[in-house]
Amino acid sequence: MHFAFTDDQKALRDAVRAVLTAECSPGVVRAAWGPGSGRTPSLWNGLAEIGVLGMCVRDDHGGLGLTEIDVVLVLEELGWHATPEPVVETAFLVAPLVDDAALRDALIAGSKSAAFVGPGAPHALHAASAGAVLVCDAEGAALHAPESVALEPVESVDGARRLFRVMPSGPPSQRVDPAAANRVALRATLAAAAQLVGLSRRMVDMAVEYAKVRRQFGQTIGAFQAVQHRLA
Repeated sequence: MHFAFTDDQKALRDAVRAVLTAECSPGVVRAAWGPGSGRTPSLWNGLAEIGVLGMCVRDDHGGLGLTEIDVVLVLEELGWHATPEPVVETAFLVAPLVDDAALRDALIAGSKSAAFVGPGAPHALHAASAGAVLVCDAEGAALHAPESVALEPVESVDGARRLFRVMPSGPPSQRVDPAAANRVALRATLAAAAQLVGLSRRMVDMAVEYAKVRRQFGQTIGAFQAVQHRLA
């Protein structure tokens, strides 16, 4: 059996990497900690232009129709760059479930974003700027319009990621099939894991580069066997 990623999957990863390299530098991430919404329009629009926000939407609904395996490298890349935008919530979790064509098209085009609240993720990322909020709980899953939820800001250890406690205050705009709700919860777990793999890889990459230039006792610390073992 062949377990390697395909050339198409790698090409998508490379296209996303090019956008993130240009629009999601460490300086951009640091700037998102400042006042304002924390959003980066140039980054968001760049991802929309290459089809990332519709990557998991069916092709007959205007998306790319990709599977979880197709996009796992993209998810890792988002983690490697510490991307503060709600790409996972919009493209991977919410957009594939939306029945309303106008809302789905807006999510794919990037004119709207989505937020997600799940059993293991009670706080929604960038919910204040979301055009749709998916709430998953013990009773199932439902899609809410912004006007049918109340939001309470929650302090995050990552200032670039604006978090909110979401409290439904009105009827949902769409009920989600239980099987689909279970699938989106599994997708959320996969997305978190893949992003953490990418983030961890970035931390190792940075540590290796630092070990090549940091000098102690007359030589780079990368020459010390104890440091080499930790990095390995």
